Amino acid sequence: QPGAAAAAAVAAPTPNAAPSVVPIDTAELLDHLETMEVCTQHLQVLVDNLVDKQQMEASKLHVEVREGFVSDTLDGAVRATKARARERGIDVRVAIGADVPPVLYGDHQLIRQVLINFLSNAIKFSPRDGRVVVAVTHVRRRSECSPQMAQMAA
Repeated sequence: QPGAAAAAAVAAPTPNAAPSVVPIDTAELLDHLETMEVCTQHLQVLVDNLVDKQQMEASKLHVEVREGFVSDTLDGAVRATKARARERGIDVRVAIGADVPPVLYGDHQLIRQVLINFLSNAIKFSPRDGRVVVAVTHVRRRSECSPQMAQMAA
């Protein structure tokens, strides 16, 4: 059919029976593969962080400060937690302030890991069918921070 979405077929194993074929929308399949890739990358970061922890204890931790897109860092964290959010009916949204530069310098893998931890906890402790919003704003000076943030930055 013209304009119809292409579909892939996945064999679903059943005990003592011929495998059945379950059609899967190509876009959905690609989305699942991208999520698997993000989760695999996150798992690699966790393994690397175990090594980093040992290095930190030996006072040899190296932080990778690189240029990176804010949206990519956030997207990676949201994708890694998307399946759990979907299971609980949680709507996860990202709000990036208009004044946030699209590219920042930092250890984006470490930032992504922290965001994944925050998101995982937010999803875990939010009521079913709730909403979690990750809001990113740009703070230029310590004086623009909340008193709590200014104290932490001091």
